[in-house]
Amino acid sequence: MSRESPPHHRAHSGGNVLVVPALLSVLVVLCTTATHAAPPVITRLYPAGGQAGSTVVVNVTGKFGNAPVRIWCSRPAIKGTFAAKNKTATLVVPAKERPGLCWLRFFNNDGASDLKAFLVGTLPEILETEPNDRLVKSQSISGSAIVDGVVSKTGDVDTFAIPLKKGQTLVASMRANRVLGSPMDGILQIVSSRGFVLSQNDDEHGFDPQITFTAPADGTFHVRVFAFPTKPNSSIRLAGAASYVYRLTVTTGPFIDHLSPLAVTRGTPLRVRLHGWNIPKMSASLVLSASRSHEPLAIRYPTSFDALRLRIDSHATGIEREPNDMGHAQRVTLPITITGHIGQPRDADVFRFTAKKGTKLAFRVEARSLGSPLDPVLRLFDSRGKSISRAETRSSTVIDETLNIAIRADGEYRLEVADLHRRGGWRYVYRLTMSSPQPDFVLSVATDHFVLPVGKPLTIPVTVARRDGFRDDVDLSVAELPPGVAITQVRSKSKGPTSKAVKLILRGKLPKLWNGPIRIEGRAVSQRTLRRLAEAPIAGLPQKTTHLWLTVRPAKPNTSAAKPRKKK
Repeated sequence: MSRESPPHHRAHSGGNVLVVPALLSVLVVLCTTATHAAPPVITRLYPAGGQAGSTVVVNVTGKFGNAPVRIWCSRPAIKGTFAAKNKTATLVVPAKERPGLCWLRFFNNDGASDLKAFLVGTLPEILETEPNDRLVKSQSISGSAIVDGVVSKTGDVDTFAIPLKKGQTLVASMRANRVLGSPMDGILQIVSSRGFVLSQNDDEHGFDPQITFTAPADGTFHVRVFAFPTKPNSSIRLAGAASYVYRLTVTTGPFIDHLSPLAVTRGTPLRVRLHGWNIPKMSASLVLSASRSHEPLAIRYPTSFDALRLRIDSHATGIEREPNDMGHAQRVTLPITITGHIGQPRDADVFRFTAKKGTKLAFRVEARSLGSPLDPVLRLFDSRGKSISRAETRSSTVIDETLNIAIRADGEYRLEVADLHRRGGWRYVYRLTMSSPQPDFVLSVATDHFVLPVGKPLTIPVTVARRDGFRDDVDLSVAELPPGVAITQVRSKSKGPTSKAVKLILRGKLPKLWNGPIRIEGRAVSQRTLRRLAEAPIAGLPQKTTHLWLTVRPAKPNTSAAKPRKKK
């Protein structure tokens, strides 16, 4: 495979350069100003996570400006302090903190950094130690743990020795590119003590690998980690850099892959089954009462990789039941959300329903975004068995499928869910939502942190995307603003120049510096319960965030009236 190498930039000197005093003065002023107005720029956290109930010391790489640096966390219970002298952040993670992702932001008097991911775990944490590039130098791990490591240089390999009993199943799962933004395409191998590769995986979750291995006999087996760059270059060799940070879970204990069902009707009691590896039969299911809120229900499991989230729907939910091929299609009534499995290769699940002419329907299947290996394909058939629509995307970024259609005739229809490559198995789970499209809107901004300068207004452009026939006006506001900072009420009209974009203008003066999170909110004028928060991209990651930040610089003290010194 050809890998294209990035161009190298070299500085060329073309002789002596004369800098006149006036120009030198300008340069000094510019450099001084740039240094003064320097919010933190964070390029790496290591380790990028910690165990609940521990105090974690994180090495922080970046630029921190001149002012003291403080830390904000999206979970208020996690407290952090920053020591500029040794460039470390100390994070105190409460024992009851749920596992999973949270966000850190570093800020000073001049502004704030981009968000950086921090992962809370439940297993003991181990730092990778060098040298561990050869089997004879493998780093020993006894028991389940999370390894915080770095593939630190070109050609680097990290190896870990794990003793297993015959029949024990080891799960090794990496998080690097998909959440931490590490520019690495990681590879995992299971290697015997004699150096034979027994199993390998490279792209289980995007660029991040996951591997399961059942020991054929008692012995010591080795988990080997190495990487290629996510952006291919011409050097066909192993890659590495200080930014190739990863978290590797290695466990012979319970490891949850997914839940079933993946959605439940609001307020309905249900039994949720846990699917994965090494799960005791006694704890393979949980009885829950679904929240009356619209927010997903977070299920905690003692050794779960993340908090397991169960979606709460206001309409009916159900589970796919076999046989449900084209000749035995499962009858459903819309709207409904179904949890299903493509249980074996070449399997396809079919659901039949009736619809009237002119009805607009939306079908959405989620799989890869939920961690499933299913690459979904949707096909809609009419009552005569003719295929009338299909949704299939061969893309690494569009990972789920949506099919929108207006029904042309009364009758019975069939919707088929299958895998693009005709694969299947117990992990090929999906969540299928079949309903009429609901008019809605989405707000977005270009960045997630802003600065209100001294004596000037701050303009924040907001994009308003109207979907599925949404025609209402939208009132926009900014929540959590400090007293003294105001925003003029802004309305996005359903028609006209403000229908797709508006500008929020903030004005105000504060006697002292203010830093804090804000929310940009939009509410439909006719449906006040329809509320949406503006999202911004997260630098280096595909995710978006509603965690926005504002820095308000204080008004400068008036020095013009200062009395001149008396001459002696």
